[in-house]
Amino acid sequence: MPLPSKRSAVRGSKYSKKIDPISFHVAYEGIDAEKEYFNALAESISKRFRQLIVFIPVPKSSTDSAPSKVVDDLVQHLDNNIINLNAPNSNHRGIIVIDTDHHFNNTHNKNTQEAMKLCRQKGIQVAITNPCFEVWLMCHFKNISEESDAFKKKLLVNDKHESSRIKSFAKVEYSRMKGQKKQNEIIKLIPSAIANEKLLNGDDDEVIPPIKIYSGVGKIIHQLIDSGFILNN
Repeated sequence: MPLPSKRSAVRGSKYSKKIDPISFHVAYEGIDAEKEYFNALAESISKRFRQLIVFIPVPKSSTDSAPSKVVDDLVQHLDNNIINLNAPNSNHRGIIVIDTDHHFNNTHNKNTQEAMKLCRQKGIQVAITNPCFEVWLMCHFKNISEESDAFKKKLLVNDKHESSRIKSFAKVEYSRMKGQKKQNEIIKLIPSAIANEKLLNGDDDEVIPPIKIYSGVGKIIHQLIDSGFILNN
């Protein structure tokens, strides 16, 4: 995808101020849910603004879900495009989206902490969910903070769902929430997702790793909005 050149606000737009072109490069952990969501989000940006706001889901190089591999994918993508996030006045944002899952436990913790250190050095932002990305997806449909204690306990542990031999609690419950809705319909529920995420997280500062049910994906949406993000009708 070509990166944008500097342009003023779109002619006829209600936004009179100049909008500096900005590109968001997002690498993610999951194979299916994240890929489908972020591809739909990229398509949802109003056509009038696609040369001013470019949202780039970074392709995964493997099925490895470790945060270190997600960081590697993003760093390789940035290097290939000669992008330095720490450059003065950079119009690029690099973000990784990861789950808490088991990545901060036992033998996995060392590699994960090294990946977090590399993010700080490279200027890469971390959007973390606990226990998994489905928490953010659920926020499109529900205020999780109002769910029963039993539901929240099962979600936080996120073992296999009682109705499935292979799918986690979060995956099954999210599937029930979304029903037959397509990704482009889910994207249109972003305002609800932002509001419900805020209710879920409360006013607590982000802690990595979070210890309660948490979604940090909304930070991506807030930055898009600050850059002039408008959904397609």
